[in-house]
Amino acid sequence: MENIDIKNIWQATNQGTPPEKKFTMEDIQKYRMQKSQQTSTSNRLAILFDIGYKSVALMMLISLLIFFDNSAENKLIIGLLLSITAFLILWEFSFINKVKSIRETDSVMANLKNKLDYLKSTRQQFMTLSALSNPLFVLAGFFLYHHFKYQAIRFESPIDLLVMLAFLGAAFAISYFAQKPVYKKQIDHLAECIEEMDDADTATAKIQAVKKHSRKNKVLYSVLILLGIMVLAMLILAYLKN
Repeated sequence: MENIDIKNIWQATNQGTPPEKKFTMEDIQKYRMQKSQQTSTSNRLAILFDIGYKSVALMMLISLLIFFDNSAENKLIIGLLLSITAFLILWEFSFINKVKSIRETDSVMANLKNKLDYLKSTRQQFMTLSALSNPLFVLAGFFLYHHFKYQAIRFESPIDLLVMLAFLGAAFAISYFAQKPVYKKQIDHLAECIEEMDDADTATAKIQAVKKHSRKNKVLYSVLILLGIMVLAMLILAYLKN
C-alpha cells in the first residue's frame, strides 16, 4: 500500500485558495492617507446634511411668522426659535471652515493627529448641535399642526404640553445616541492608525478587522436610522390622534 502523503494532499486541497494579503508599509501609508481624507469628507457631508435639515425647520418657522396670525406671545416664541435655529446654522458653517482648515500635507501622521484633535473637540460639539435638529423640526411641525387644526398655537391641558416635551426629549435622544457609536469608532480607528500600524503583521490584522467591522456597521447604522425614524413617526402619530 502506498504511503499517504498528508502534506501533499493538504497543499493540493488548498491550492485554489488565495493567500491572505499582507500589507506592506507603503500599503499602510496609503491606508492612513485614505482614512485621513475619509474623515474630512464624512464630517463635511454630515455637517452639510444637518445644515440642510435645520434650514427646513427654519423655513417652517419663517412661514409660521409670515403666513399665520399669532399672538404677541407666540410671535415672541417663534421669533426666539427662529433666531436660535439661524444661530445654530451659522455655528455649523464654522465647523465646515475648521474641517477645511485642516490641510492635507505630505506628513500623513500629522494629518491623522490633526483629524483626531478635530474629532475630540469640534466633532463632539457638532454631535450635540446636530441632535437639536430633530426637536427643532418636531416643534416647528407641532406649531404648524396647531395652526391648521386650531388656527392658533394652544394646548388643551398641561398633559398636552408634557407630552410634547417628552416627544422633544425623545427626538433629541434618538439623534444623539445614534451618533455616539459612530463618533467613538471614528476616534478609535484614527487612534489605531496613528499608534498601532508600524508593524506589517499588526497593520494587516487591524486593516482587515476595520474593513470587516465597517461592513457590519453600515448595516447596523442603516437599521438604527430606520428604527429611529419609525419611533419618531409613531410618537408623532400618537400625539396627533389625541
